[in-house]
Amino acid sequence: MPAISCHNCRKLISTKDSHCPFCKTPQVIERESSSLTKEFFSEPSEVITWIVGINVLLYAASILLDPSEAMSMDRGLLGVGSPANRSLLLLGMTGGAVWTCGHWWTLLTASFLHGSILHIYFNLSWLRQLGALTVSFLGPARFIFAYLATGVGGFLASNLWHNSPTVGASCSIFGLMGVLIVFAQRRGGLLGQRLGKQLWIWTGIGLLFGLMIPMVNNAGHIGGLLTGMILGLVFPKHENKRESGVLQLIALALLGSTILFVGYNGLVMTKPLEQYELLGQFFCQ
Repeated sequence: MPAISCHNCRKLISTKDSHCPFCKTPQVIERESSSLTKEFFSEPSEVITWIVGINVLLYAASILLDPSEAMSMDRGLLGVGSPANRSLLLLGMTGGAVWTCGHWWTLLTASFLHGSILHIYFNLSWLRQLGALTVSFLGPARFIFAYLATGVGGFLASNLWHNSPTVGASCSIFGLMGVLIVFAQRRGGLLGQRLGKQLWIWTGIGLLFGLMIPMVNNAGHIGGLLTGMILGLVFPKHENKRESGVLQLIALALLGSTILFVGYNGLVMTKPLEQYELLGQFFCQ
């Protein structure tokens, strides 16, 4: 029979126990909806592959929409494989005129877009490592929610601070670090101390790197980090707490909605882009 750790005393109990037989702590889970999501979350680590896969597919789409731009060396080594601005605007770049026009959904879609090969390579490398930690300690649905919510928080901070056009998973990456930093602090013990120390080192390196490299969205990174820390206070303070079916459904709905918003954004942006190419700007429709 499948077993999990009790949320309170950490002893192994049956997944069918509504209360821990040792410490009597309730084991809360909305069982009525779990059957709707169990197939999607049967292999928790695969959720990271979903997020990485969406990032890769949308990067490929941004290149295919205008391949000539990606072959240009005008932007130097850091700009190799850069999608055209038109492509990023169609797929859901946030900031600038799109934010001024009230395209709020781009706060979600921008987390899945990237500006060059090196940009997506480094971001997805970090995402795999931090994603594995988040899924392991907090669960796959909470990982999806954290990725999306902290991306929104980071881009919102960026748009309110300087409102420059921006894309990338790095707001969510700093958000995951924020979630895990607070988790480590609340969890405590030797594991919490070691995890927290390592995460603060990574965070410091990331922020320092952002200050040294031009065109890095530091406001978005800080916004994502702070959003993640707030989210960490809401998430469980101990690892392996079961996720409810309702939470899993919400995570899947948010992820699915984000994908739909990519398509919706393309429809909304088609006419303004004609004006963008002619005048260097577009007008709200």
